[in-house]
Amino acid sequence: APYMLRYLESSTVVGMRMREEVQYWSPTLWHYTIAQFGNWIYESPPNEVNPFEHVLFPGIVPVVLAVAGLLWTRARRALAYSALLLLAIELSLGFNGRLYQWLYEVAWPFRGLRVPARLFVIVSLALAVLGALGVTKLAASRLRWPTALAVIALALIEMGSAPLLLREVRPISRVYRWLADQPPAPVLEWPVPVASNLGSTNDALYMYHSTAHWFPLVNGYSGNYPESYIE
Repeated sequence: APYMLRYLESSTVVGMRMREEVQYWSPTLWHYTIAQFGNWIYESPPNEVNPFEHVLFPGIVPVVLAVAGLLWTRARRALAYSALLLLAIELSLGFNGRLYQWLYEVAWPFRGLRVPARLFVIVSLALAVLGALGVTKLAASRLRWPTALAVIALALIEMGSAPLLLREVRPISRVYRWLADQPPAPVLEWPVPVASNLGSTNDALYMYHSTAHWFPLVNGYSGNYPESYIE
């Protein structure tokens, strides 16, 4: 409910997401087989795959533990989280699935969501609980410590990625330190993005610079822009 209220509030300013935009950010089941860049075992994503929203491989170890948790316990909790897992996977496919398309038409909060793939967070949650049930059963044996260490080692080895992709950020300019000593006032950074190319903007950098003074900032960065800002 708190999220829905925020989406309703923002929709009055920026409108709803277009179908084409949601379709672009809708993954397929194939994306659940793609591991992150630099993984020690698995291949890096192909060039055409978005590295932030379409890399959804959860790992074999969590999946095996989740299946074990379901089969070994067969408790209502395991069945409930299994249902949640399947539902979250289906919804995460966005317009490449069936249920999300229907919800987009009949439930207005879903028209405010841009990236259905982010429902992978719920997929991970369900896998974590089911996997924990599987680990609980393994820990009940006499070899619980060796078993626990083996599971941890396998998970770390499988999902290890190196080297991490880092980018150097230059120190914040002294002009922002000077600005922090001035009387509080709204700040506008120039140049601002143009309506024809909103994706190419320095606004994210401007927001980072603002941490040196914390004055109100006209600039802002998000996946959507109010018409008043564009004007």
